[in-house]
Amino acid sequence: MLGVSSISLIKLKECCIMQKGWRNAVTGVLMGVLCLLGAASSGMALEVAEEVTSNVITIIKHAGGDPVRLVMSEQCTEPAPDGGTKFCLCQGVSFRIAQILASTAWEDGVFRSWDVEVETGWNTEGPEEFFHDAAEVRSLVYDESATPEKDLALQDSWYRLRVVSTGKVYLFRGTSSIYIENFLDLRKKSKNGTITDEEKVAMQALRQRMVQFLTALPFRSEAFDVSISQGVSSSGSGGSGGCSMGNFPWTGMLFLVVPGMLFWARK
Repeated sequence: MLGVSSISLIKLKECCIMQKGWRNAVTGVLMGVLCLLGAASSGMALEVAEEVTSNVITIIKHAGGDPVRLVMSEQCTEPAPDGGTKFCLCQGVSFRIAQILASTAWEDGVFRSWDVEVETGWNTEGPEEFFHDAAEVRSLVYDESATPEKDLALQDSWYRLRVVSTGKVYLFRGTSSIYIENFLDLRKKSKNGTITDEEKVAMQALRQRMVQFLTALPFRSEAFDVSISQGVSSSGSGGSGGCSMGNFPWTGMLFLVVPGMLFWARK
């Protein structure tokens, strides 16, 4: 027969076990929520259009305005030093980024300039000529610490596009699929006046391959390293780098939280 002190110890032990179980359950809940917040903010549940199948982009420059069509071969042509014309690689990259964004952000695939803000580290005239002059986006900003134009490297090829109405931020990074082999090294030599005649020939050959790659169809979005995050929308929902509660995956949270509570409560 147990004494009073023994019964008290048993009850105390049971109480401690229950408290520990609830503490673990709460820990499971918090872990589930944090995992979901991280997934939402990093864009893990969001997908990017796999490819574009046209060399034409449809743009609405102003809210309520009429759509206009930009043709890649026309928009990305610029004067060449020999008096002829050439394909502008920088505009070509911007053109493809705008197409991928349009196919990803809007169901009808129409690029809404008035709803887009652009920031880039690619310090050439190309992004300005396309996004500002042709597409007339809401704003275009070059990064304050951008590398000088003549010294650009692959890590400088980034474009951050924010869709104002949703707050979603799309970060495009150029890859070696676009800037092949040692093209950027040769470009740097050319801009700084240290390139040899042999290297000029090699650079032009690489450039022609890049033009063919950018203009070929279908053009796959995997040519860029793309990430999506949820920022602040024009309605004020969401938070910088966080997630909009209106778009929060509550159903998904149950699949993480409930098993976590059951698992940790049994410990």
